[in-house]
Amino acid sequence: IDHAVKKFIFEKPQTKEFIKRLKGLLDFLIPLYIKEGKAYLTVGIGCTGGRHRSPAITEKIAMLIKKHPVEISAVHRDI
Repeated sequence: IDHAVKKFIFEKPQTKEFIKRLKGLLDFLIPLYIKEGKAYLTVGIGCTGGRHRSPAITEKIAMLIKKHPVEISAVHRDI
């Protein structure tokens, strides 16, 4: 994703709030899934076109949750 597009996406207050809340939810859920012995957690992020916002947010979230001792895989279905 183009740097200018990412900049446009991530400077929006709504995007910042969305990422903050989603990261908080995943920081809460991942340890619980690990504790319960669950094999995987699937999170889907979508937008109208699927080529800019959702891939950018997916990559950002994947980077932010790398602190957890789990394998993280980001798949972009529509690119």
